[in-house]
Amino acid sequence: MDIIHYYGQTRKEAVNKAISEYGKDIYILNEAPKNLANGFVGVSIIPNEEALDDAYPEIDKTNTTDSKSSLSTLRKLALNYEVEYSNRSKRPNRSLKRDNVQASSNFQFAETGDEQINEQNIIGRLESIENALKRLNHSKNLNFYNHPIFLQLLKAGITVNNVSEWFLRIMNTGIDPFENPEKFNEQISNYIAHIVGRDSAEFIRSRSIYFGGTTCNKRALISDLIQSIKIKSPTSTIGVIILDPDQNYQRGMELEYYCNKYSIQSAIINTFDVFQESLQSWHHFDYILIDTPDIYANNGNTELTCDTIQNWLIKLDDVVENIWVQNSAICNDNKSRVEWINEHIRATQIAFSHFDQIDRLGSLLSFLNGLNANCKLLHIDNVLNDKIKLFEPKWFIGKLLGQL
Repeated sequence: MDIIHYYGQTRKEAVNKAISEYGKDIYILNEAPKNLANGFVGVSIIPNEEALDDAYPEIDKTNTTDSKSSLSTLRKLALNYEVEYSNRSKRPNRSLKRDNVQASSNFQFAETGDEQINEQNIIGRLESIENALKRLNHSKNLNFYNHPIFLQLLKAGITVNNVSEWFLRIMNTGIDPFENPEKFNEQISNYIAHIVGRDSAEFIRSRSIYFGGTTCNKRALISDLIQSIKIKSPTSTIGVIILDPDQNYQRGMELEYYCNKYSIQSAIINTFDVFQESLQSWHHFDYILIDTPDIYANNGNTELTCDTIQNWLIKLDDVVENIWVQNSAICNDNKSRVEWINEHIRATQIAFSHFDQIDRLGSLLSFLNGLNANCKLLHIDNVLNDKIKLFEPKWFIGKLLGQL
C-alpha cells in the first residue's frame, strides 16, 4: 500500500492536488511529511477504500460479521496510529536515517513522495484487531446473560464486565453453565475465593494500627474492638495510642472520651521518639490499638502525614498489624483510590465498617479485587452486642451467590 504525498505553497493547495487526482474519497493522515527546502507544505493521503481493500488480499475476511466499510475505516485508523507512534518513538534515531542506516522493523517516512511504508507490522496489528472483533461478535451470540448465576452476581453488585469475563473464561474450558451448572458454579466460586481468600480471619494481633477516611467510623470500630476484647478476655490489659504528627487532634473526641470513661490507658503522641518509648513502656499490655488522623483522598497534606507514620512503623522494633478501615456503604471499584491505599497505607488487612448498611456484597468484592490486603473484620453498627464479626470467606461467598 502506498502512502502518497502532495506538496503545495499551502496545505489547502496540497489537499486540492490530491483531490484532483483521487477525488474526495481519500483519508488525510494527521502526520504530514517534512516540508520541502523551498518552503512547500506537504500532506500525506491514503486513496479510497477500494484501493485499501485491494492492497490487503492476504487478510482473511471470512467468518466475520463486520462490514467491509467498518474494517476499511479500522485499517485507516491503524495506519495513522502506526505512523504517529513510530514517528514519536523513532525520533531519536533520525540521525541514523540520514546515514542510511535502516532496521527492518522501523518505518521509513517519505521525503520526496516516492517511498512506500513497511506494511508487515501494520498487517499483524490489523489481524489481531480483526480476531478480537470476531471473538467479540461471537460472545454477543451467547445466551448466558439470562443464566440464574449471571443474574445473581449482577444483583449482588458485581459489574457486568467482571461477570461476563468470568463466564467466558469458564466456558472456554468446556464447562457450560446450562449443561453443567454445579461445576460452573464451583468455578465461579473459585474466582471469588481467589479475591476474598479461603482462610477464616483471626482476631487482631497484640499491636495494630488503623487508617481510614473521614466517613469510615474508625474510632467507633476501635472502641467496639476494646469492648469485644473485654468480653472475650476480661483480664486483658489494653492501651490506646492516638498518633498526631501534625498536632491537629481535637481533645475530647469520641475515642479519648471512651478511654477516659472506661479507664483505658491512652496517650496522644506527636513524635516518633515518644511513640517508640510508649510502646516499650507498655510492652506488658496484651493489646495496644493505634489510631491515626482521618485521611482525605488526593490531599497533599494527608499523603505527607501517612508517609510520616509509615516511616515511623518501619523504624519500630515492634511488629504492628496495618489495618485499613473502609466504609462499606461507599465502597466501589475506584482504581485510583485503591492504588492510593496500596501505595501510601500499605495495609495488610481490611475492616469493613457500616456493614449492616449494605445488601449488595459485590461492591466489597470489587474493592477487594485490587487491594493488597485480606479482609479481617466486619463492623456492624445497629446492634447492641457482637458489633465486631471476623470475616468468614465461605459465608461471604455463599451469601454473594444466594446460597444462604
